[in-house]
Amino acid sequence: MYKYLYVDANTFFHRLDPRTKMLIVLAHYLLLAVLVRQLYLMIAVAMETLVLAGLSQSLANVMRFRLVILVIFISSQFSFVLVARGATPLVGPVTLEPLLQGFSTAIRAGAGIVISVVLLSTTRNEEIAQGLVRIGLPYRAVFAFSSSLRMAPYLIGMTSTVVEAQKTRGLDLDSGGPVRRFRRYLPVLVPAFLSTMRSVDQFAMAIEARGFGYQQTRGSYLQLQFTTGDFVAMGAALLSVIVGIFIAITGWGVAFNL
Repeated sequence: MYKYLYVDANTFFHRLDPRTKMLIVLAHYLLLAVLVRQLYLMIAVAMETLVLAGLSQSLANVMRFRLVILVIFISSQFSFVLVARGATPLVGPVTLEPLLQGFSTAIRAGAGIVISVVLLSTTRNEEIAQGLVRIGLPYRAVFAFSSSLRMAPYLIGMTSTVVEAQKTRGLDLDSGGPVRRFRRYLPVLVPAFLSTMRSVDQFAMAIEARGFGYQQTRGSYLQLQFTTGDFVAMGAALLSVIVGIFIAITGWGVAFNL
C-alpha cells in the first residue's frame, strides 16, 4: 500500500512545533508568490527549499514529485512563449522575456511544492491537526482536512492494488500510446473510487457511532510546546518576510524584475 509522506527521522525540522513549520511554509509562499519578483532571488529561495529538504531528509519524497515539477516547468515555458512577447529576440519569434517569465513561474510552483512536501515529510497528520486547532481553527474543519489527507494515500494505494490485480488477470496497461494507455486505465479507476467511497461511508458511520461532535470542547493526548529552536526558526521566517517586503517596496534589483 502507498505510504504516507512522513519520514520517521530526528532532524531539527522534525523537532520543530507544527505551528512553526506552518509559519515557515507560509513565509516561503509569501516570498515566492507575492513579495519577491527578482529572478535571482527566486532561485535563491528555491535553492534554500532544496537545502531544507536535504537537511530534513525529505529529498526522496521530493523526487517522487519530479514528474509534476517537470510538467509545470515545460508547460510554463510553452504558455509564456505562445502568449507573451518580449523585446529581446532569440530564435525566430521566440524572445527572451517570455522564457524568463515562464522560468520564474516554474520556480515559484516548484519551490512551493518542495516546501509543502517538506512539511508533510516531517510532520505527522495528528501534529498538523493539533497545530491547526491550537491556532484557533474549528475542530470539525480541522478533522475534515486531516481526514482528506488520510484519504489521498488510501486512494492511491487502492488504485495500485486494483492495477496489480488487473495485470495478473492479463490486462495490458503499458503498451500503446498515451491516449490508449489512458483509456485502459479508466476502467481500473472505477473500482478504486468505489472502494474509497465505501471506506469513507464506513468511516462516517464509525465516527458517528462514537459520538463525534457531541462535546464542544475536546482534549488531546498530543501536547504542543514551543522550544528555543521554534523561536529561532520563527524569527528567521519573519525576518525573511520583512526583507522580502523591503525589497518589494524599494524595488531593489529592479533590473532583474519580472
